[in-house]
Amino acid sequence: MYRTLLLIFIFIFSLISAGCTRQQLTPTITLAKFQEETAASHISNNHTPYSRETLTPAQAVADDNDISDYILGPGDLITVKVFETSDLNTETRISSRGDITMPLLGNIHIQDLTAREAEQKIEQALTKNYMRVAHVTLFVKERMDQNVTVVGAVKHPGTFDMPARKRLMACIAMAGGLSDSAGDTCYVTRKNNRTHTSKVFLVDLNQLINNGQVSMDILIHRSDIIFVPQSNMVQVDGAV
Repeated sequence: MYRTLLLIFIFIFSLISAGCTRQQLTPTITLAKFQEETAASHISNNHTPYSRETLTPAQAVADDNDISDYILGPGDLITVKVFETSDLNTETRISSRGDITMPLLGNIHIQDLTAREAEQKIEQALTKNYMRVAHVTLFVKERMDQNVTVVGAVKHPGTFDMPARKRLMACIAMAGGLSDSAGDTCYVTRKNNRTHTSKVFLVDLNQLINNGQVSMDILIHRSDIIFVPQSNMVQVDGAV
């Protein structure tokens, strides 16, 4: 009888101990929540390569729906034809400042525009002061190389040719995609050759990739520098 009671006591004690062990291993926060709070802390504590005051949200980038046209830039040789009068037809090379010179209009800045955008800008300038209606066509006879630099936590960092306008994720894909150590943010540095200044755009890759916030997939210009920092978060392996 005593032996039976002892065995029952040991069995009950084992169950209680197992229950306590399971309770100790029960997580108090989900892994997704932990990553979210850690990423937020990482940014709020200024662990970034840039000052918070110099960053511009990705949504602030001007956008358009046409991403396939070639982007005009310094050194490109172009032909401009005005349907209404051949006297305004021009063949010229875009200057280092991004300008072309046309009869009547003088200097017109067309750098970082597509051919269609440049046509519209010239048409507006002509109809504003000189013509009732203007139909302009622009043809690129010679184009200079365009490139984008992708560095940081990507599989194949480097500088890549970008003959047509692309968005951020397409440029990251050219670099082989994000590496396993990539963090949740991305920085796009854009130079303004006219003012000799730079602007840095902050992109939340977590919102873009996991939540489908396409406004973060910004258009990339020639000579942009894309930097993907490594994650400083603690990675937890195994089941919790």
